[in-house]
Amino acid sequence: MTDIARALQQFFGGFGLPAYGKNDVPDGAEGPYITYEIVGPAPFTRAPLTAWVWSRGNDLSAAFGVCDRMRAALAEGGAAVGGAHIFAESPFIREEGSGDTRSVAVRVSVLAMPEDAEETEETEETEQEQ
Repeated sequence: MTDIARALQQFFGGFGLPAYGKNDVPDGAEGPYITYEIVGPAPFTRAPLTAWVWSRGNDLSAAFGVCDRMRAALAEGGAAVGGAHIFAESPFIREEGSGDTRSVAVRVSVLAMPEDAEETEETEETEQEQ
């Protein structure tokens, strides 16, 4: 698992629901749960992504509650998690789906941070000299 994947898992898994990469939801998983796209932007590149809070039935109040907690966690300039910084985008929340399985989507972006900024700068200088 990449540093960015670990950071996203840590962030999205911190809201009291199981969190899975978009393509990693186990068979038979019952909502509510969160899915998100794992992105791997280059260091210092801000990459957009969407996360979904899935719910069964017509009542999305619990899903909206999770989204509100996410928005609060990202207030005041975002959240530093692992090797990344996560920011809320605007509009932040939108409702998706119909019927029995519906979701509330949140838009965030991730800024990847290198593990050691000094090492990154030194590596870039060495590569330029060659």
